[in-house]
Amino acid sequence: MNIGILGSGSLGLLFASHLQTAGARPLCLAHSPASAIALQKGISIRHNGRETLYRPDSTKIPADLLNCDLILVCVKAWQAEAAAAELAAVAGLGGLQAPLLVSLMNGLHAELPFRQSFGQQLVVAGLSYAAANRPSPETLIIAGLGPTLLPLAAGRTGEKLQRLTQLFEAGGLPCSQVQDIDRAIWTKAIINSAINPVAGLAAIPNGELLAKPDLLKLSTAVIKEAAAVAAAEGIVLPTDQLYQQFLQTCQATAANRCSMLADLQAGRPTEVNWLNGSIVQLAERHRLAADTNRELWQTVLARSREKSGQPE
Repeated sequence: MNIGILGSGSLGLLFASHLQTAGARPLCLAHSPASAIALQKGISIRHNGRETLYRPDSTKIPADLLNCDLILVCVKAWQAEAAAAELAAVAGLGGLQAPLLVSLMNGLHAELPFRQSFGQQLVVAGLSYAAANRPSPETLIIAGLGPTLLPLAAGRTGEKLQRLTQLFEAGGLPCSQVQDIDRAIWTKAIINSAINPVAGLAAIPNGELLAKPDLLKLSTAVIKEAAAVAAAEGIVLPTDQLYQQFLQTCQATAANRCSMLADLQAGRPTEVNWLNGSIVQLAERHRLAADTNRELWQTVLARSREKSGQPE
């Protein structure tokens, strides 16, 4: 199976390396000269005390991805609009039909730009609890191989998703298909919203949240507000279950420094608009309170602007 990787960052490379182990043929898009050079030289992948060199097949030509059986969308949520527009423009100029696009981006409705460019039928959303970071262009550190969840679907789309699930499993990445993918996406978004901005602003690893009562209070308020918004959207998620999952996630990733912390420290845009920001916007639609989410959203945006010198 030929699989295009749109977004050759930490997770994109994690997926590509495991898919290749399973016998698939991933093709990574290099969007910058530095990325192209790093991919050509090879990526040092570190996991569980082992280090391997991975040299992915790569291309600088976006149109090459359109010839794949499907495309995994692994860009950051804030990159989605530009990435979808570029791919759609390339498809239009070349008269090419896009394959199935499978979004594994974080956040709520992050795949929307792709749906607007390619239509509902060609875009599906999943999620992954796998975690990795890339301290340098040539190094990938895998922090955890949490499960990846894909939707169930009928017809040719269903066949491709089933095959992708099998390849992930064969490559050592836990993966399953679920009936209610929206519920799963909301669950992850709420957990991320309760951890990432709080740990990011405090500049601490995830596990330290549990030892700081003031921060734990913030995270708890985020969960309660977000659960009410989800219920208004037709997604019923018991608050006590969300809180337990939050605790388990903090414990399982205790030493991990979340991506929002890394982004803030590097002066990069964050995904807060698709986490706490989306929760606030939906809360306003339903006339619900989301004061804690709003405070975190606005504070992260302000910190990001302060670091980068540009509006987010």
